[in-house]
Amino acid sequence: MVVSFDSLLKEIGQLLNVELVPDRLNACRLKYPDGLFLQLEANREGTTLLLGTKIGALPPGRYRQDVLEQALKANTLDFHTGTFGYSKKNSELYLYAHLSTEHFTAKQIVDFISPFIEKARHWIAPLAANQIPPLDINAPTQKSSGMFGLAP
Repeated sequence: MVVSFDSLLKEIGQLLNVELVPDRLNACRLKYPDGLFLQLEANREGTTLLLGTKIGALPPGRYRQDVLEQALKANTLDFHTGTFGYSKKNSELYLYAHLSTEHFTAKQIVDFISPFIEKARHWIAPLAANQIPPLDINAPTQKSSGMFGLAP
C-alpha cells in the first residue's frame, strides 16, 4: 500500500514533535539544533523515502582520497544506517538511505533516523577538523597525515 508523502511526513512529525511540511519540490528539510539538516524526499511513485544529509566538503588531494577510502570501508561494514556518497560536482561527502514506504512504518522510519543522524555526526566533527573519522564510533579519530606527517 502506497502512503502519501504528506501523510507520512505528518506521522513522522507527530512522532518527533515537529511540524513537517513538504516544499514545492516535494521534499522536507529537518534542521537540528547543531545545524545538521536532514532532507526527506519521496520518489515520484511514493514507494521510497530518501533520507540524506551533507557530511562536509572534501578538498582535492590526499586527504580527500583517505576520507573516501574510509567511507568505502564504512559502506561495506555498516550500510544498515546509511551509505556514503560523494558528489564530484560539489566536492562533498553525503550520507543517504532509501527506505521503502511500503515496508517501513512512520515509527520504523523515526527509529532509523536516530542512528542515521548519529552516524552523520560521527563523521561531520572529524571532517571539520581535517581528520579521518574512525570506522568504530567509540574509537579515537585518526589525524590527517598531511605532508611529512604535519596537519594544517
